[in-house]
Amino acid sequence: MLPLSRKLPDGSLSLKHLNIPSIRFILLMLPCLLAACAGGSDPNLGAQMTEIIEPERTAAVTSSALTPTVATAEAAPSSSPRSLHLWWPEPLAPVDDEDAVELLSAQISGFQNANPDVLVDFRLKSVASLSGQEVGSLMSTLRSAAAVAPGALPDLTLLRRSQLLEAVQAGLLQPFRIPAAISNDLHPAVIELGSPDGSAYGLAYVVEVKHMAMNANVEPPSRWRFEDVLAAEYGFVFPAGRVNTLSDVFLVQYLNAGRAQSPPQELVLDGELAIDSTVLRSVYEFYEAAVAGGIIDPVVLEYITADDYATALIEGEVTAGVVTSTLYLSLLEQGAALDYGLIPTVSGEAATVVDGWMWVLTTPDAQKQETAMRFLNWMMDVDRQAAYSSAVNMLPSQRTALRGLSLSAYATFVDGLLTGATLPLSDTGGGTPARVVQSALAMVISGQRTAEQAAREVIAQLSG
Repeated sequence: MLPLSRKLPDGSLSLKHLNIPSIRFILLMLPCLLAACAGGSDPNLGAQMTEIIEPERTAAVTSSALTPTVATAEAAPSSSPRSLHLWWPEPLAPVDDEDAVELLSAQISGFQNANPDVLVDFRLKSVASLSGQEVGSLMSTLRSAAAVAPGALPDLTLLRRSQLLEAVQAGLLQPFRIPAAISNDLHPAVIELGSPDGSAYGLAYVVEVKHMAMNANVEPPSRWRFEDVLAAEYGFVFPAGRVNTLSDVFLVQYLNAGRAQSPPQELVLDGELAIDSTVLRSVYEFYEAAVAGGIIDPVVLEYITADDYATALIEGEVTAGVVTSTLYLSLLEQGAALDYGLIPTVSGEAATVVDGWMWVLTTPDAQKQETAMRFLNWMMDVDRQAAYSSAVNMLPSQRTALRGLSLSAYATFVDGLLTGATLPLSDTGGGTPARVVQSALAMVISGQRTAEQAAREVIAQLSG
């Protein structure tokens, strides 16, 4: 018999008196339910399902859903327990990954058992699409709830870097102090992810970096300097098709080239991209030579994300490609035989862009903040963090947890990448300079401009 349910005021589905198999069933069945809606075989059924699921695309579950003993609010101690309103993004609890869902359930159950004075209100926030349209997102829900129903906001949730910047600007988040035991175990760039103005608005839970994934049958260059990649005629692909902001790969290469100057130059100031014509031309020259030598094919301008060429990479149709660590670990899990390497740069040193999901507080209530921090500390235990990040093919933010991963050589490689990692530009963080530089890169790769012409036109556009 299915559990009784009721629709909450925000459109979420509240499921009471569930055990672990029940919540797992709900999460695993969600895509099927949505597909049934989209199929259109029964318009009334579709409307009914949309009414239940679509407004915020969430499943709301009390802590009783996450405990095998089916503890309920009615069975709690007479001194009413505190409520912890937790929103969890679906990418961190994939509905098609039963193991991850079960582990998350067990970890939240463990917190519940260790903290009987807290009742966790868990809501899964999905950004899946219906009929090709995005029907909800965590950020859109935060914005709408803040405007019309502040009491419906979560106490604690997780956001990506770009979302965090948006939420801070909108005044939706509360700064907090990161416990020293955790902050001392984080790379500076990982701390900076959640500290846009020097104040901690977010604490990284899981992170991802970008690097090269390579076909093991082709010998890579001995070093990853531009000159070595060109000399080895080592072809690779990367997502060059972004139009609203700068390619992360080009950003890494541009900043590395700036630091290789004498004296070194930092070319991102207060989140804005600074333009140096000499540095810019040197990176464009690499792409001009790479295209001329057949190392880079203009088809890369069609790739928006690494997922666009993941199959070609697995099947050996391309020699190498820049991927996220999340995609790389997912491909390994699927049995792909891929090595890893660095993004080519002027110096050949380890360089990457780091992003991730960060814990954020939205409640200004001191007591609720204290409860939220208790849960945050529980989930940041290095063993729990290492276990759950592995389950979702992401990287734990803490170095101790990273060192505990089973892929020890890869963990060491990633640790080196994080030492000099670059933060991503937000969708608007690079501003007009980023868009102009990206457009000129496309011109060089497509053969419509030489490196010198492209650099000159960038300077002319930004000076005029």
